[in-house]
Amino acid sequence: MLPIVCQALFIAVTYTLAIRQFRMAKASSYLERFMSSEMTAARIAVDRLCGQPIDQIVKELRDGHGADHAELLNKVRLFANFFQELGIAFKHRLVHPAYTEEIFDYLVKSYWDRLQPWIEDYRKQKGDPSLYSKWHDLAVHFKNKSNRRRRP
Repeated sequence: MLPIVCQALFIAVTYTLAIRQFRMAKASSYLERFMSSEMTAARIAVDRLCGQPIDQIVKELRDGHGADHAELLNKVRLFANFFQELGIAFKHRLVHPAYTEEIFDYLVKSYWDRLQPWIEDYRKQKGDPSLYSKWHDLAVHFKNKSNRRRRP
């Protein structure tokens, strides 16, 4: 009986550690992707855009024309899609929660706040209120955790 219990315990521990390692590796892969040249170019474009007043950001993304506008819009969408995908992975526990929060907490919240007016406008344009909703959910989750940590 003891060998069966030991074997079951070994299997349970091994499974738990394997899942944890998978989640850590997946979170690390998001960090690698965030630091890629494609995402760096998108982040630079978003940072330049977000240096403008909020109403100007929405106007520029909605009403712009030409190749430069199309390129900017593609970079903003790429950037937003990254955080949407991260939110989906977080929701389904495909990434290690604490590790993901430690790496992306500030970025998720900060960029959500900066791009939220455009996202709301984009949702209206497309008639889809669910666009980027998992990014929003992740930002709210991280904000709530930050607020709980600050309470005395």
